[in-house]
Amino acid sequence: MKISQDCINLVIAHEDFEPVAILKTFTAWSIGFGHTGYDVRPQQKITRAKALQLLKQDLDDTGANLTEILNYDQIKLKQNQFDALVSLIFCIGTFSFVGSSMRQLLRQGKYLDAADLFDSWSYRRGYRSKKLTAWREAEKTLFLADKEEAFKIMKPSESCKQLVRDFEGLNTKTYKCPAGVPTIGYGHTGPDVKMGMVITKDEAEVLLDHDLQQAGREVEQILDGISVTQTQFDALTDFVFNLGASKFKSSTLLKKLRAGDIKGAANEFLRWDKARNESGQLEALKGLTLRRQAERRLFLVTD
Repeated sequence: MKISQDCINLVIAHEDFEPVAILKTFTAWSIGFGHTGYDVRPQQKITRAKALQLLKQDLDDTGANLTEILNYDQIKLKQNQFDALVSLIFCIGTFSFVGSSMRQLLRQGKYLDAADLFDSWSYRRGYRSKKLTAWREAEKTLFLADKEEAFKIMKPSESCKQLVRDFEGLNTKTYKCPAGVPTIGYGHTGPDVKMGMVITKDEAEVLLDHDLQQAGREVEQILDGISVTQTQFDALTDFVFNLGASKFKSSTLLKKLRAGDIKGAANEFLRWDKARNESGQLEALKGLTLRRQAERRLFLVTD
């Protein structure tokens, strides 16, 4: 069997895109959508397009390994079941699946019991991971053929991206923000940003996608099941991108949203337009005031 686009979409929905190689374990470097191997080096960079090519190749290889196992065990799967298992094995590794109870249950034709075991791979270093739990739930849902629920994950839309572009502006050369932090692109910061760096607009867009994916994931974790519209999610993602997840997590905005007070929550955006001046006093900044107003308007948009 070969993977379908559903498998690729599932992994993209849950695997963070890393434009610069990161140390995934003590010895293994990872880049793009979880790609590892001898071809990955420290500080290596990659475009989103190239990362998607590598992901397709990695999933094809994983699918080929799984097909060998299925043929040996004489296990027959539907396309959705195959895609779900390829996503799982891509994450946990072929070796972990080979010796698993899930494989034994599939050999016995106990597909529903096998599906219940996806959750057993939701832990990292002995602790349950929210990210892995959501990923395993999506795989189980796809395995049981409910594709709509499997891909039910919110992501920042183009409206959110444009909001960030409008207020951050594009800087292709590194500069120091008012807090003295090296910054590049559309407000991108981090250990990968060094003074003297120069990037292209396309590279800035890739970094923006990465940063908003991360901010969006943090928003989803903090909301923890609170239902929001796409525009509300976009406004909250820009808020977290600009101010940080900790501010949102402890905010009255979140408390009012949790209580179902949408208008009250929207008005809370306006309180976050201040920064400390040279004297250490809080004062409203025009740029922040305009940004909070824009977030509030977006938050209140209705279909």
